[in-house]
Amino acid sequence: MKKSFSLAAKNILATVGFTIFSLNGLQAADTISGFELRGHLNSYLAEQGLVGTPSLNSTRQFRACSADLKFSPLFGSFQTIEIRCPDNDGWKIAVRTKIEAAEALKKGRDVSITSADLLDKQMAVVVNKRLRKNSIIGPDDISLEQVTAKLSTDYFTRISDVIGRRVKRSLRTRQIVEARHLQTNWMIQKGQPVILESGFGAIQVLSEGIALQNAQWGELARFLNTRSNKEVFGTVVSEKKIEIRTKTSQK
Repeated sequence: MKKSFSLAAKNILATVGFTIFSLNGLQAADTISGFELRGHLNSYLAEQGLVGTPSLNSTRQFRACSADLKFSPLFGSFQTIEIRCPDNDGWKIAVRTKIEAAEALKKGRDVSITSADLLDKQMAVVVNKRLRKNSIIGPDDISLEQVTAKLSTDYFTRISDVIGRRVKRSLRTRQIVEARHLQTNWMIQKGQPVILESGFGAIQVLSEGIALQNAQWGELARFLNTRSNKEVFGTVVSEKKIEIRTKTSQK
């Protein structure tokens, strides 16, 4: 009897161990790290004849994509690239590349989109009056005008992309508004109330939560489930909705 119980216990432990190993493997396959994403972006830049050091945290986690990732330049140059997962429930993120554009041009590489910035005139959003640090841009503060474009300028071409954004530094009159001048437009901000959605198939459980960090669309971030008082990881799918992935330690 004792021997039979011992054998049964060993079988149970072996099953539990295999299940934990399988879940860990499933969790790893379900996400892609910032380190891996940066590698894909560097490969894309290399295809354009460019070298950069993308500003992307290696530890950040994103939902794994079943389709091929899509890369496209923003603001008329390769200085900022949008990475998009084209899945039905996919995500997108903008990343500054810090490319060595000038060096690429010297070596005669193919930088067709970046070279377009060398044209004499481009349409860009400019400041109508001096804006102080931390001020919020209003409709009367900016306008769309023809300006002389610069090679490394991540300028905006639509007023709607700038209105309501907060400036990180003072801007002078007639200055072109660049992405680096504005604070990150987070979809979810730390301390913000959110709705946590978890479950499988048709069964979905909704809970109230609080964001524990800033996050963008598609980013895996930390949240506090206010009902269970536990920290959880979830993927941002809208301005308030979070899809729960894994749970961490209890507070």
